[in-house]
Amino acid sequence: MEFNVKDEDKFNPKSDVNLEPPQPLFRELPPANPYPLDALGDILHSASLVMKEAIQAPDALYGQSLLGASALAVQGLADVVRGDARHPISLFLLTVAQSGERKSAVDKIVLKAHREIERNLIIQYEGARHFYDIKNEAWEAKKKAILNRRKNTEKHEFETDLQALGVKPEPPPSQLILMDDPTLEGLQKALICGRPSVGLFSDEGGLTMGGHSMNADNQLKTISGFSKLWDGDAMPRVRAGDGATKIYGKRMCLHLMMQPRIAGLVTGNDQMKDQGFLSRNLIAFPESTAGSRFYKDLDFANNLALTRYYSTIKEALEMPLPMMEGKSNELKPRKLPVSQAGMNLWILFHNFVEENLAEGKKFSTIRGFASKAPEQVLRIAAVLSLIQDINAQNVGKDQIESAICLMQFYLSEALRLFDAALINPEMLLAQKLSDWLKLRGESYISATTVYHQGPNSIRHKAVAQKLLNILEEHNHVRKIQDGMVIEGKKRKDVWEILV
Repeated sequence: MEFNVKDEDKFNPKSDVNLEPPQPLFRELPPANPYPLDALGDILHSASLVMKEAIQAPDALYGQSLLGASALAVQGLADVVRGDARHPISLFLLTVAQSGERKSAVDKIVLKAHREIERNLIIQYEGARHFYDIKNEAWEAKKKAILNRRKNTEKHEFETDLQALGVKPEPPPSQLILMDDPTLEGLQKALICGRPSVGLFSDEGGLTMGGHSMNADNQLKTISGFSKLWDGDAMPRVRAGDGATKIYGKRMCLHLMMQPRIAGLVTGNDQMKDQGFLSRNLIAFPESTAGSRFYKDLDFANNLALTRYYSTIKEALEMPLPMMEGKSNELKPRKLPVSQAGMNLWILFHNFVEENLAEGKKFSTIRGFASKAPEQVLRIAAVLSLIQDINAQNVGKDQIESAICLMQFYLSEALRLFDAALINPEMLLAQKLSDWLKLRGESYISATTVYHQGPNSIRHKAVAQKLLNILEEHNHVRKIQDGMVIEGKKRKDVWEILV
């Protein structure tokens, strides 16, 4: 049977079938707890308040960005120590926010000092590289001359000439501090040939999580490498041309800001859960502030709080990195112990978390993440200590208390997000399609129209069909079995819009 959309008065398909009411596509997330900006310490808290007044983004964006940027500045200088245990102070952070939440604006301000220092270091590197090239060419020329004389030289004279030549000049290390989308191989090369302390930071985290390094063939290798860096362990490097080796004494911080669809690919990824990568990340998905961000004219250039923050970051980044004896880029961070008062408080928190890991207890559903919470507290507390005083000799009780406050927020976020896998990416696309259908204000839609005119992420026939099926399962649409004529053309796959 055929009918035209204009003939609805003669035939109304809604009248001949009992329909269930539309069902929500995913369980609505409960609201996030407020991010405890005041737990960041005086320097970072003051900087966050300035940005909050001007940018008016969600608080968690400032907190995540400042904490990650601070960890990057100090991670190469010290390891936090409790008894015989020693931990890096690198942090991995994931921040989820919709497009338009001003992620880039926050990132630009928080990392300003890092980029200025990096630019100056690159200029110095380029000068050093010029002199290295001259020395290397001279060395290669001398070696070539010795090799050319080999046939006319006694063996012992030839060996003496090679010994007199000396070792090949070593290139200066490159000076990248910030990266945004490296492959694991590229990251390893940068750590071998450059600074041993780097940050993987991006306000478009989809470039990393949806890029080449995270495709099906590379994902396990990449997240395993990242996890090794978080742990501070030696990282294996196997290449066909270079053979096998291990990379020692490296540190990496990570802060990726991403939209919910991309974040869903992370939190819903079994491989990232099973390998332990997800449990190493401090995640935040704040409520939107869109609709309340009215214009304010503020001058950041001479702001005392931001000036103090930038000075602190520059001081940390300009300090010589402690190296293993005889090594030019293998870190040997100093030990930063926890004070006894700090340890007493930390033990209470450790035992609280451990008790709640048991089946049926508060953290049983996020056991992987929660089991790392005590170590995360030590890392955060060490970062806060060094930002407050770059020459701090221990981690005090106040910093442990602040870190516990922050960790309680992250535990609440994990409980809120991980158990629900944040948002299933397919369901998120289905919701996008449902919203688009509502905006059209029409009663019927063809599958052809969906994948030709729908949202960009849905403009593929197989994707559109799959999402329409999901919407039908949730009573957002109903398929017209025999098709119908729409806009003068008979369409086989036609759906009645029920929402």
